[in-house]
Amino acid sequence: MKTPCSPLDPYRVDRLGVVWLTFSVSSLKQYLLYWVCFLFLLAANPVRALSEEAPISIPSELGRIEMRHTSKIPEAPQVVLIQDAHSHYEAQRSLAEILRRLVLAHGLKLVLVEGGVGDVDLSYLREGVPQDRAGEVAETFLKAGKISGEEFLDLTLENDEIRLWGLEDPSLYRQNIEAYLNFFKVQRQALEEVSPLKAKALELRTKHYPAELLEIEILKEKAEAKEISLLVYFQALTERAQGIGIELNPFPTFREWLKIREKEKDLDPSRLELEKKELTQALSRALTKEELYPLRQEWKNSDLGGEAPLLRTLLEMKKEYRPRFDRASTAQIEKALHLMKEAEGLGAAELFQEADQIQGEIRARLLSSEEGKRTADLIDYLTLAEKLFKLGWTPRDLKRFEALEGRWDPQGSEALLDSGGGLEKVSRQVPLAKQFYEIAQKREAALFENAVQKMEAERQKLYAVIVGGFHAEDLADRFQKHGFSVLMVRPRFELSEEPSPYFEVLREKWGTGEDWPLSS
Repeated sequence: MKTPCSPLDPYRVDRLGVVWLTFSVSSLKQYLLYWVCFLFLLAANPVRALSEEAPISIPSELGRIEMRHTSKIPEAPQVVLIQDAHSHYEAQRSLAEILRRLVLAHGLKLVLVEGGVGDVDLSYLREGVPQDRAGEVAETFLKAGKISGEEFLDLTLENDEIRLWGLEDPSLYRQNIEAYLNFFKVQRQALEEVSPLKAKALELRTKHYPAELLEIEILKEKAEAKEISLLVYFQALTERAQGIGIELNPFPTFREWLKIREKEKDLDPSRLELEKKELTQALSRALTKEELYPLRQEWKNSDLGGEAPLLRTLLEMKKEYRPRFDRASTAQIEKALHLMKEAEGLGAAELFQEADQIQGEIRARLLSSEEGKRTADLIDYLTLAEKLFKLGWTPRDLKRFEALEGRWDPQGSEALLDSGGGLEKVSRQVPLAKQFYEIAQKREAALFENAVQKMEAERQKLYAVIVGGFHAEDLADRFQKHGFSVLMVRPRFELSEEPSPYFEVLREKWGTGEDWPLSS
């Protein structure tokens, strides 16, 4: 139960004080006392002055905000959409602490999750159990991947309550697990077959691609591998498109990006890369491993919003450890950060989809031979197939693959690659893995519909929604279009070469003859 002075409801103190003083004013002295007390109470709650809610912030040690959208609808509910790294211990720990802050600072009561149906609350398990013992058991299960970050919080909260509510359609969830278990039987073999074919196909570019196309394709690959800034790739993409007469009017989001880019005419992407490299090297020579934690590779992302925290951290660390790094230039880093802040309102999914389309038009203009066109399709097919077999697709990848399948020429590609039947083997495994994502996309519609239905019934101001990365961007877009304010958050964790135990947990639980999950 909340006390009258609970930090969760500072207004309660204000309201009680105002009511008591209003009814006790009988003299000028008491009147003045009223205003002194009122101003004191207001000052004691600076975060929520009058009716203003404090904006949600995420400490850098817990995660980062990847997208913030404020609804134009007055009093629209806020959805904090958290991207889930399933069964990754560090990510789940960060997720739990992010939720804890939302509970304590913003009064979060309801957490909506994938992977369950209806009431999936676990708080009843801590009834009568000592708090320290509940924490020990929950920690053990979290490390083993048996529970999630939100379940860990549910088991370890002391004085506050949250409710966990599953958003799944039972039938679709069962189909999705079945699709994964079927593909798992051939996953390792599929990866072993596709990787050497992809490497062989990439070698064909030097023979069938013109130099200007090869250059832009390599820049794209480096940007996706986070070896260079997307600013470098986007600038090169724009210059190449304009240089061969491609009209950019059909690409409204990319056009808006160019308008924002025009405001930073002095931004030199090549110089930006040099500044990042020089400052990172200077810091890495002088600071400890712990101090350098924010600069590790996992903080880079394949979108502009993901790169901004890295640049901001570089500037903050230079300032913190001055004067050792005063000589390092950061003019381009500062300009890039300003540009990224301006571009925050652009939809990331639309921007990258249009960039892919522009890249496709550049290919179409520069590839005149049939061998060149077939090489391009072959590389795209094998690149997407390899990512598919690693279960790393995004909704954008699914759309790209479906568009490619419409013009795919297996016989011509085999003649070009001369794989000895290897390409046919890979192609036979694709539908099995692709089905996993096709069902996941159907689940997404159910997740959204069930979330909205629950929110309309609860009528709260704040909700947390936790879904895997495949669903996050599309669901964020759905919530925006429905009128919600949306904050998309990625918990902090360090990338590991070790495979996630998530799918191993699924295999142990549902691949050994046990009852199926979420049975209706």
